[in-house]
Amino acid sequence: MTVDEVLALPNDDFDRNANWFELDHVIGSLNNSQAQMDEWNRLLKHTESIGSPTGHPHWRLGILHLLLDATEDAGIAHLEAAYESDKRYAPERAHKMAAYRVLSLIKDFLAELRSRGDWQSRQLEPQYRRVLMDMLLAIYDQTARRQILDMPIHTYAPFFRLITDDRLRAFAGENYMCAQSLLEWVETQNGHSFIQTNQYAFARSIVGLYGGVLEALLTDRLSAKGRNTLGTLINDAYNKGLLALGTNLCALCTIILYFRNHVHAGRTAMRKTYFVDLYVAKDLKIATDTVISELLRAAGVNFAPTP
Repeated sequence: MTVDEVLALPNDDFDRNANWFELDHVIGSLNNSQAQMDEWNRLLKHTESIGSPTGHPHWRLGILHLLLDATEDAGIAHLEAAYESDKRYAPERAHKMAAYRVLSLIKDFLAELRSRGDWQSRQLEPQYRRVLMDMLLAIYDQTARRQILDMPIHTYAPFFRLITDDRLRAFAGENYMCAQSLLEWVETQNGHSFIQTNQYAFARSIVGLYGGVLEALLTDRLSAKGRNTLGTLINDAYNKGLLALGTNLCALCTIILYFRNHVHAGRTAMRKTYFVDLYVAKDLKIATDTVISELLRAAGVNFAPTP
């Protein structure tokens, strides 16, 4: 079904017969990003004019703007509009749907990153921005399409290649495997029951575990001594040329640092919406796995995650 055919549907049949997934494919196959945006804008105007839910076209426009614009303002505005539509038409599921999940991952993170004014905020400059956005949206996309139980995982073996210190290697491996086991348990019947009332505390725990994996990697590479915070380790790695702008490792450092710094009680108390939830925790697994695989390839090692 083409966009024109969808727009020609009687108003009463539009919401029932508009196959959004088919339209995703049709519009996504257009080579020109501006053409894709134009088509979604046509669909958005039509859905607004007939009083139909606008969540999906707003969602697609939000993603396109995040990837193509020099700032995130328009993209976030569309995602917020999508979430408002979801709350109106699917109030019981809105916080589990795509717009809320992406907003939980990016909105406050991007705002704080832009306000920092340090070298990390340079990742929002045009020459580096796409790497950061691609990581944020790619990790969301993978967790949206697949369950944790269906995703590949790393074993202890990569940490023997990436970390030289025995104690740091054990620390990283234990944190990684603990997070993996907990995320897999959540997919079981008992885990489903537990997560209904413990989602946010659970997610904060997972953030801490993946932060520990990254901390061990950086501590080993820097041969760091003493009690260094993750933020200090990241800055030291950048200053010593071990962390480069425009890389997935740099993006991961900034993303995990943000979420690790925002799992404290005072920070959480100030939040109004878009909380660090189970989906954010799953997204951090994908981001960490992506960087571990990339570091292994850079070291000439062909370890692949276990299916």
